[in-house]
Amino acid sequence: MNKILKALAILSLVSFFILFMGLAVATRGGSSTNGSQGSTSAGSTCIVTVNGYSYDVTKLQNTHSGGNVFVCGTDNTSIFVSQHGTDYKLITKYKLP
Repeated sequence: MNKILKALAILSLVSFFILFMGLAVATRGGSSTNGSQGSTSAGSTCIVTVNGYSYDVTKLQNTHSGGNVFVCGTDNTSIFVSQHGTDYKLITKYKLP
């Protein structure tokens, strides 16, 4: 009986952690420096923020050589910089006005 209670407690904690992390990712965002709303994700559109600017990377999700690494609706600056440094020319064509 004791083992069952411990297993249920662990399962409850893991479930809570997964739920909490999902909510944290879904609600993250911010404002961009160009005055528009920061990162949003609507339907099948994938919009991310990099260095304060919003980019529509929907088409890039399926063609990116590193795979679909985008976390739609969030700031992806650290992901971008860790792989590409500050070579923002790579994503210029995806920048939103």
